[in-house]
Amino acid sequence: MYVHDTNLEHYIREHVASSVLPVSRPIDRTQPNNTPGAEKRREPRFVTNEPAFMQSLNPLNLGLKSVQVLDVSRQGLKLRIAQHVLTGSEIQVELKDLFVLGLIRYCVQVGSFFLAGILVEDVLQLQHGH
Repeated sequence: MYVHDTNLEHYIREHVASSVLPVSRPIDRTQPNNTPGAEKRREPRFVTNEPAFMQSLNPLNLGLKSVQVLDVSRQGLKLRIAQHVLTGSEIQVELKDLFVLGLIRYCVQVGSFFLAGILVEDVLQLQHGH
């Protein structure tokens, strides 16, 4: 099932986001290439801190990697991942009952892990058998 953009924010609020939300102000301003204090986001982000799985589609890697989804918006995700992923890679993230298809916008090392920004290209909802 395809999740339409108009329904995605509602779905995030109901099924993914924490009870502390919505967030009316930016969560942080530490994105790569931003000048201090600059906020370039066009929409609110929601804190999730949810476990998920990521797979690289281009370049293809058949293994699933365990990741942590730190926050989500209608057009993006921020992931905490164990290994570097090339900017521009096409990836798939399985988050609860969603498949999120996207593009790696940035991947920066922070201590022993990496933060990756994902531009969401499509969202599919898994159908559960009855």
